[in-house]
Amino acid sequence: MSLRGASVLAPLLIVALRKHIKKIILLCDKSFTGTALRIYSMKKYFQISMWYVPLIAIISALWLRGQGRGFWNTKSTIDPRWRRTLAKPMSMYALSSFFYSVLGVTHVIVIVTCPGSSPVGWPACFGLPEAFLVTLQGFWSFLSDVRHVGKESWAHPLDRLSAVCLTALQIWKYGFYLRTELKLVDIIWTGGTLLFGIVSKLIDNYALFVKKDEALYARTHFLWHAVFPIGFGSYVIYLRSMTTTC
Repeated sequence: MSLRGASVLAPLLIVALRKHIKKIILLCDKSFTGTALRIYSMKKYFQISMWYVPLIAIISALWLRGQGRGFWNTKSTIDPRWRRTLAKPMSMYALSSFFYSVLGVTHVIVIVTCPGSSPVGWPACFGLPEAFLVTLQGFWSFLSDVRHVGKESWAHPLDRLSAVCLTALQIWKYGFYLRTELKLVDIIWTGGTLLFGIVSKLIDNYALFVKKDEALYARTHFLWHAVFPIGFGSYVIYLRSMTTTC
């Protein structure tokens, strides 16, 4: 799309979505006070729990260094000989990267059309940037796992950073920040998704670094790409279906 076409389309899109944008802004205005009170009330808890953050960071850094896989290393962790199979852009392994993008776009559509369907305590103005970053994760994943697999590229540390931050955000959001707002079904749904996702990643690492099995890695990495989008995507749709105010 040309710059001229984008300059014409953008104002039309804003006008078409102006009602939804106003709803999001109003919800954000109302939520900031409640969010500030929530964070203040959890101040003591955060002072205790934050001690675990540097500890986990140190352990993770030492583990990565011991495995010879620096977090910021631009080298691929995949055997270059595997490119013949993994670099095929239309394979299920390759396309699975964009499961994250589908999740992100779905979340954006749900937020824009029904801001009130966001989890209680997590307003639309928080959800939109999060959904945008999840959408981008699909592209970082594709570049790292398919386009530049087995080769040196900036996409590898970018993919690691994005994946770790987004996963940590979900653990913090559902495990700590929103824990008092979640019903039993929410806890089981989000907690089960997080647990299954982390286990699938451990299996994925086992296939890559221990077994060094290309076929097994392709299957387990596909699973890793599928768990979070299916779990959280269905949860977003569930929240939308339970909301009657839109």
